[in-house]
Amino acid sequence: MLRQAADRVRAEIIEATNEGCAFSYEEGEYRSSGLSAVGESDSLAAPYGRVARTTMEFGPDGQMKGERQSVTGLQSTLSGGSSFESDFPAWLSEQVVSLMDMLARGAYVGESSFSGRPSLRYEMRMEGGIASSGPMESLFIFDYVTDNPFVRIESQYDAFPDGTVELVRQWAMSEFGVEDCGPDGEAARSIGEAAALDIKQNALHAHDALLERIEAGCALTLTTESNITQQADGETRRSEGDDARNLLSYYVAIAGVVSPEIVGDEDYPTEEPSEYSYAGETELFGRPAARFEHSEVRASESGLANYFNVLEFVRENPLLSRATVYGAVLPDGAPSIAHRQAVSSLPAD
Repeated sequence: MLRQAADRVRAEIIEATNEGCAFSYEEGEYRSSGLSAVGESDSLAAPYGRVARTTMEFGPDGQMKGERQSVTGLQSTLSGGSSFESDFPAWLSEQVVSLMDMLARGAYVGESSFSGRPSLRYEMRMEGGIASSGPMESLFIFDYVTDNPFVRIESQYDAFPDGTVELVRQWAMSEFGVEDCGPDGEAARSIGEAAALDIKQNALHAHDALLERIEAGCALTLTTESNITQQADGETRRSEGDDARNLLSYYVAIAGVVSPEIVGDEDYPTEEPSEYSYAGETELFGRPAARFEHSEVRASESGLANYFNVLEFVRENPLLSRATVYGAVLPDGAPSIAHRQAVSSLPAD
């Protein structure tokens, strides 16, 4: 069944890229310990992890035009190499072979979940070393998304005689497919772009009205609600002059559907606009609001983790907003709020 699904996905990708759609895949790896800095390669350092997202672009004639790649990791020195392939169908066929090789390594044990998507799980056990409590095993767990088995994860654990397990290594293909394209994709993008533009324009109007009052000598009162340490906190802060102007500029930048590394940091956001997608209308602080979402896999200290980012903006005044990040350790950890911060009030008087 997984082979049939892989062949179907491969055919759909080739057909879509022949029509000019872009293709993206995201590959991540994690090890509980990695080699330390150059010159100290004999010792073990902190966990190692990297996630690389690659996008291949195609022209309307189906010819590959090039690629772009972004890499994130636990170490700042990580970098990604080019994976450009001139024969894209042949490269896809190699990915099918890689998938089948991985599938042959385990025995089917039942249904599972990978990043919240229905999956099938396979396992394999091998003899490991000797722990203080006796012989241990290496446990390998493989999860394959049923409708696209190219999206998959391999997790290796040390399994001890007392039943406990410790994560040693992970490898994941967390994304593998074409980006939204075709009539439905174009329509969805058009609606999303219109919503994002409306939020940005309304934020600028709110900014200009508040800035006028600040220039007249009024103070800006910022009321925030946060949940950074799993405990909700609220804060009210009054700012004047340049401090108030900087705060306004910061929240206008967020309303441009840009995600700062730390929401609430007084520095300007340094990221390029993220791959946020319009997710429909909602309600925030009892007022009509727009919702944008973005999902990504990152390397954490505990292993590869899926982060689901949500930005919500009050339609009339998008400076009133809420940013929420949900995190879940892969493959099937329960999601929890990793960070939440909201601006519930921002008058100038």
